Amino acid sequence: LARRVGCTNRKGVTYLRVLAGIGVVEEELAAGLHIFKLKNGRLTELIKETMKLLEGESGG
Repeated sequence: LARRVGCTNRKGVTYLRVLAGIGVVEEELAAGLHIFKLKNGRLTELIKETMKLLEGESGG
């Protein structure tokens, strides 16, 4: 996710900063852009964790 610095969706940025705090995404400021990007390898891990949670909710 990239956005111009100064454009704001306060809740969205707050949630992304929480994810940055727990090591899921990286936050960068560069060339007038505020960038959040998924850390390498985290997407696969997140998908696996999500699948486990969903399977637990469905009883499978």
